[in-house]
Amino acid sequence: MNAEFYTGNRKKFLEKLDEGSVVLLHSGILPVKSNDQNMHPFSVNRNFYYLTGIETENVWLVLTKTATGSAEALFIDQPDEFLIKWNGKMLTKEEASAKSGLAASAVKYMQDMDRYVAGQLSASRMMSSVERVYFAFDRLSMNAAPTPAEQYALRIREKFPAIEVKSCSRLLASLRAIKTPEEVACIRKAGGRLLRDVVLFDIYRGQGVAGGNKSVAFSMTLRADDRSITASEADGEVKDILTALEQELGATLR
Repeated sequence: MNAEFYTGNRKKFLEKLDEGSVVLLHSGILPVKSNDQNMHPFSVNRNFYYLTGIETENVWLVLTKTATGSAEALFIDQPDEFLIKWNGKMLTKEEASAKSGLAASAVKYMQDMDRYVAGQLSASRMMSSVERVYFAFDRLSMNAAPTPAEQYALRIREKFPAIEVKSCSRLLASLRAIKTPEEVACIRKAGGRLLRDVVLFDIYRGQGVAGGNKSVAFSMTLRADDRSITASEADGEVKDILTALEQELGATLR
C-alpha cells in the first residue's frame, strides 16, 4: 500500500473520534530472552500498522483532535551508530514520513515525546480542549508483563487525573473490518492467474486474539482453464497471497 492509503485510514479514524481527544498508539516491542538473544520475531501492532504502514518496533503515533483542528506526530528512536552496528539498520525520519504519509516535520525523535504529549494535555487545563486519551490495550494474557501502552496510560492517570483514559481498540477494529478497494485489489493481485474467487466465511474475535485484532478465514478457488493444477502450484499461490497480506496489510497467519 502507498502512503495515501495510511493517510486515508488516519483521516477516517479521526472523523470517528470526538473532539477533545488524544490518541497514543505504540508499534510494539521485540520480546527478548536475554540481552542479546531475541525470543520471537517482531510482530507489529495491527492497529498501529493500519494507521501508519510502519513495521518497526518502539514507534509511537500521537493523534490529536480538538475544536480547533487535528494534529499528528510520529516518534521514532534516534539512529545510533552503535545500535546499527549490532542490530542493523534503524528507521529514519525520511523513511517514516515516506511510509506513513505524515509530513517530515511531524516525525520526531523519542526523547521529545514526553514534552510533546505533556504540552498537548497541559494546554487542555486552560482551554478545556482535551478531555480523554485513547490507547489500544492489546493484552493476550493477564499474566503478561505490562505493555508500553499500559505503562504510559498509568503515567497519564497519575499526572493528569482529570483526563479520562480509554481504549480505542473497538473503534479501530470496526474500521479495519471494512475492506477498502485497495485491500481487495491487493488480495486479488497477489493471487495471480489461478485465483478465481475469494470468499470471507468467518470472523472471530475472542480468546487467543489480541484486543483490537480479528481472525478471518477465507475460502479461495484456484483453477486453470486448460489443465489440473498441481499441489505445488496451489501451495505457491497461497504462499504468495500470504506474503502479500503480511507485507501490504500487516496480516499474520494463525
